[in-house]
Amino acid sequence: TKYFIFLQPHREPRRKKYGVISQQLYPVLEAFFTKDLKRPDLAKRLPRIGFIGWYTRVFFGLLHELAWDSKKRFVVEKTPEHIDHLDEIERYVPNAKVVHILRNGPEVAASMYEVSREYPKWWKGASSLNYCVNRWIETAQRSLTYSKKENHYLLRYEHLVCDPETVLVPLCEFLGVPFEAGMLTNYQ
Repeated sequence: TKYFIFLQPHREPRRKKYGVISQQLYPVLEAFFTKDLKRPDLAKRLPRIGFIGWYTRVFFGLLHELAWDSKKRFVVEKTPEHIDHLDEIERYVPNAKVVHILRNGPEVAASMYEVSREYPKWWKGASSLNYCVNRWIETAQRSLTYSKKENHYLLRYEHLVCDPETVLVPLCEFLGVPFEAGMLTNYQ
C-alpha cells in the first residue's frame, strides 16, 4: 500500500504542525483500492483528509473489512520501505506484528542496483552500487535492532528457502496461526 511512506506531511508545515495527513496520501490510496484491488466502493469510503491517528484507524479498518469479506483472518502489509517507518507503525497500529526477512547482502545490493536501472522511474533514478550496499546495511541493522522487540520476528531468507518447515513452524507460532503442511506446497 505504501501507506506509511505517504502518511506524514514532511513538506507541508501547517499539516505537520496539526498532525494532518499528507496531501499525497489520498491519491495513492484511492489508486490502491480502485486500480490494484478493484474495489472503488472502499475508495469512496476513504476520507480525503484527516488527523494521522484517526485516518490510520479508518484505513486499517477498511483493510480488515476487506479481509473479512475475503474470509481471511489477517491483513498483511508488505511494503519493503516501511522498514523506515517502524516507529510510526508501532504508534498507529499498536497490535501489529512485524516479520523481518533478512536476505544475503550482496544479492540484495545487486538486485537493487539492477532493478533501479531497469525501472529508474520507480526508484527515483538509477542507484549507485555504493548506495545499494549502504541501504542494505542500514536496513539490516534496523531489522536486527527491532528484532529484539516482542512484536517483531527476524528470519533469514536463505534458511526459509533451504528448510521452510523449520522456519515456518516458529513463525506461525509467533503470528498465532496453525502451521499446515500445505504451506510448503500451496504458496498462494
